[in-house]
Amino acid sequence: MTVDTQHFFAFSGFASSSDPFEIFEATRGLIVQLLGDFSLEVHGVAPHQGGLAVAVQYYASQGEASELKVTELKDLFKYQGSVLFTVNVEDHFVAAFEKPPPRAGQPQVQTPLLPGASAGIPVDFVYFAFRGFENKDSDYKIYVLIREYMYDVMGDFAVEVIGVHQDHVGLRVPRAQVADAMKSLHDKRDQFVFKGQVLSTVDVDPTLARAFAVPHAPVPVVPPGPSPLRASPNRRLVQKVFETTSVPPGLPDTPVLPGGSSDDKLDKVLTSLGELTTCIKTEVVTRSHLD
Repeated sequence: MTVDTQHFFAFSGFASSSDPFEIFEATRGLIVQLLGDFSLEVHGVAPHQGGLAVAVQYYASQGEASELKVTELKDLFKYQGSVLFTVNVEDHFVAAFEKPPPRAGQPQVQTPLLPGASAGIPVDFVYFAFRGFENKDSDYKIYVLIREYMYDVMGDFAVEVIGVHQDHVGLRVPRAQVADAMKSLHDKRDQFVFKGQVLSTVDVDPTLARAFAVPHAPVPVVPPGPSPLRASPNRRLVQKVFETTSVPPGLPDTPVLPGGSSDDKLDKVLTSLGELTTCIKTEVVTRSHLD
């Protein structure tokens, strides 16, 4: 029976002043969000090239596939705005990586699940938010804007806009679609613009997702003055034509057909039609009527 061996690589690029526990948990979050299809485990933190690195354990059977996925999503592995890079970790160097203890007052995380499961918040979703709306007109307008962007640009994914909170528009995406959705979001990032500025994104802890609320649509305000119907261009046109066109003279009484022959009746009808035609004034509406 073939034994699936364990190996290690590391994310490097963390500043030497970084908090070891914080970067350990940040790497765990990136693994869950972007590489959740693989059996990876964050192992520990160690110094590397003047900074810090976080080692990740993987299985040999998934090594090639996971490496290709990391390469494909390399621009998404960031910490505090800086892109991280990967390095191989030889087996005899693994002992240098240590799991950092949690900060005082913070409980140890036992599982790679995102926080919030115990609070009844769905952990089958990954949450993030667009930011950069400091000059917004209203919460509702930026909420609608991001919904339109998701429909037009990210329509291939089940991304849901969950609401607005403190100039941020929150979204969630099913965990199964996270890797592909985030890659698409990154590739199309220049299309997400607000008032001439490209928007940026930030991760949202699921425990904070409830802070986002769908804003109410503004109540339309009817401007003072006459009814919009009476002020419409068609209304003015009809009013102009009827006010400037002279009223035709009164039509004659309806003639009574004589009791003679049918030829006499026809002559009488034709005569009446002639009188009716002279009473009708035909006029073409021209530009002068609109002035």
